[in-house]
Amino acid sequence: MNCSALAFPTYKNSLEQAYQFNVNTFPYPISVVLDEDTLVPGVDYILDPSSGTAAGEFELVEINSKTLKEIYSGSISFKSQPKGQYLYAFNFTDIDDKELLKNIALLATEAMHYFPAIWVTRKKPTAWAARKKLSAD
Repeated sequence: MNCSALAFPTYKNSLEQAYQFNVNTFPYPISVVLDEDTLVPGVDYILDPSSGTAAGEFELVEINSKTLKEIYSGSISFKSQPKGQYLYAFNFTDIDDKELLKNIALLATEAMHYFPAIWVTRKKPTAWAARKKLSAD
């Protein structure tokens, strides 16, 4: 049976139809400014799908291979970190070990529960993941 007998439209003998839609949409205005540079969503950073909201000026705390080892002794508990306007940037672009990066990504996910967090990657300059809402403990 052909498509015309079922009253389905045909597209040049194919059921494929080209379409496009903007995936970088936000329900409210968004801006990220780093020093004097205004970053462009989708170009300079990507919002994590589970992002919450964060507003204000933040002190940047970079966590990288050196600081993780020297300052945090290889482990961090974000729940016990001083509360305030801090933004944690996870910059491990010098590491290729996938298992280690997976463990560091778990740290970044934990940080999102308490602070805004950025995951720096080689693919996009930054990936922004704002503070998540926590369920009641």
